[in-house]
Amino acid sequence: MGRRGRKRRLDVETEYWRLLQAGVGTFEACRIVGIGLSGHESI
Repeated sequence: MGRRGRKRRLDVETEYWRLLQAGVGTFEACRIVGIGLSGHESI
């Protein structure tokens, strides 16, 4: 139940691509979804 797995990752990816398609820059999209430019979650 409390495991962080593929599902959360997929949600982040989906949101990231949605932002890019909306015209948001890559850096800004990363910041919004909470991942670093290297692709790792920053907590």
